[in-house]
Amino acid sequence: MSAIPLRTILQGERVFGADAEAIAARKPYNVFPDAFRLLGRNMTHPSVEDYSKNSYIAAGVVANERAGASFVVPPDSGKPSLEYSAEEATAMLLAHAKEFTEGFGDVSVKDAVITVPVYFTQVCRV
Repeated sequence: MSAIPLRTILQGERVFGADAEAIAARKPYNVFPDAFRLLGRNMTHPSVEDYSKNSYIAAGVVANERAGASFVVPPDSGKPSLEYSAEEATAMLLAHAKEFTEGFGDVSVKDAVITVPVYFTQVCRV
């Protein structure tokens, strides 16, 4: 499976890949590109600061209770705003990949091999 660069989290719906790109122009505050870059990092880490200051990323990044980074989904149609950690956003992506693979291949996926970039620290790998 190729890399899926974008995730869009709407109220009650999660969209990935090309579908997320289509929504990005209309709802930029709901798009979270490259969430894996925030895995295992606190708000003072340079990559988190760069991510939150980047001009092409409109989504809000805030500190969560574990001092890590979380994405804020703005309120929509009277519903409250939602907050997802980078780990939760990545887990949603993996669940989507599993569902897609099972639907395409007509087989149950029980195990997977996930590779991580060499620049990930031990904390990011957990």
